[in-house]
Amino acid sequence: MAAVWWSACASLALAQDLLQEPASPGGAPGLPLSLLALGYLLLFLFARAYLIACPSRALARAQLLGLWAEHVKGREEGQKQEGDQEKRDAREDIRECLQKARDLLEGRGFLGRIGALLSLLLWNGKREMAAWALMHRAERRAAALMSDEEVRAASCGVWGRLGFSPGKKRRFGKDG
Repeated sequence: MAAVWWSACASLALAQDLLQEPASPGGAPGLPLSLLALGYLLLFLFARAYLIACPSRALARAQLLGLWAEHVKGREEGQKQEGDQEKRDAREDIRECLQKARDLLEGRGFLGRIGALLSLLLWNGKREMAAWALMHRAERRAAALMSDEEVRAASCGVWGRLGFSPGKKRRFGKDG
């Protein structure tokens, strides 16, 4: 926190010095201020692209790889042996959702790889949000195909990762 405060104070002091400094004869009067603004813009774009957009996209890709391994690769042999058309259709829908999410995150489609690189500079998070929506849809479809035992096992695993046990109640705060 102290480093952020010091950086903000130093930037403010530098900006005040540049504004109060008279222009040199024959030089552009706003050149130092323009360079400062350009530097700030480049720093902002770098921070947004590599400190916000890249980790967000990496988290979505990691989730996608896990879902792909669990619901597509892990079920390919079982799908060939399944006789129920409804289950095969649901598994195909899961595969399509995850494929669309992968296309969004990897930059396939109209602009391809160039669009994925440009999206880091003009990042607004819409690709990641759309990919998360598709991944959640695939998970909902997969949960509908699970048996009761598989659902119980998955929910116990989730509660365990969160630090809860099914028979134990925890109190949060004074209210409970």
